[in-house]
Amino acid sequence: MNSIANGSKNPLAVALLGATLLLCGFGFLSSTPAVAGDPTPEILLYGDLTTDGLRIGSDLYFAVVNGEPSRLYTVVLVDEAYGEVASLVDVKTNVNGSTGRHRLWTRTGVEGCDAGAVHDPARYRFEKFGEAETILDGRTFQVVLLDDATSAFSDAITEVDLPMTVVTSPISAYPSDGAGCLRTQLEQEPLHLTIQHEALSPRVFQVFVVAEQATWLPGDPLSDVRPGGPQMIAVPAGAQPVVALLWASPVTDGDYQIVLRDGGSVTLPPFLDATADFVAETGVSHSGTTYRECGNTVCPPPPPPV
Repeated sequence: MNSIANGSKNPLAVALLGATLLLCGFGFLSSTPAVAGDPTPEILLYGDLTTDGLRIGSDLYFAVVNGEPSRLYTVVLVDEAYGEVASLVDVKTNVNGSTGRHRLWTRTGVEGCDAGAVHDPARYRFEKFGEAETILDGRTFQVVLLDDATSAFSDAITEVDLPMTVVTSPISAYPSDGAGCLRTQLEQEPLHLTIQHEALSPRVFQVFVVAEQATWLPGDPLSDVRPGGPQMIAVPAGAQPVVALLWASPVTDGDYQIVLRDGGSVTLPPFLDATADFVAETGVSHSGTTYRECGNTVCPPPPPPV
């Protein structure tokens, strides 16, 4: 029986689809320095954040702390240069004046080729990751906390700047159609996986399609739901992605996860050795993907929002 062997895989959100590679844990930004007893509300941002900003193509999360108890707030993501709103979320604080973590932006607007997807780059709705990188790279957004959706930006309670940046991931992968375009929902269609490996040597992955599971623990079984079981996918080094068929039409209704394990039982020379598992959290009817590489250690959970 195959199992998760290299520690806990505990992503922020259940069943995400997209192209995100995270090294153990999320970074975060705060709108103001956290000071004990400070009554001023703050916005905490979580995601694939570096000193250069948010990685284009990844998800952005937020939490509100130090707010008034049981208070409704509106969090707005706005393009600083153009004044255009990219996303808006209403949240209510608990009795302690804080909220849980909420998603503010999915894949920085990359929607892929799902049926009914509307692509409008002027409204931050992109078809492809490269398109989003070209348009968003170098821009700075602001995450603004308002009393409610009718408040003017000039009445903002607090705000935090969020630069956008292109970061090349060693491994990128996402569920797709046969042409390599991101898919987050499938209806009687085959499921493909688009995967790219940027290192100097080729690599082999053992790929499972399993029933959705919110939290992975050491020893959890990996039971592939497909009749043929797990498959091996060889990925050459370099910039050319590989599009592999994972599940022929029709795909059985349900929510699934795609798990990529390094190497499996097959080695194709030359092969780049690695000790980490790569877990792609995907749900055929959901929206985003998370990867975490933690070597031989247990992958720690992201820091709590409060």
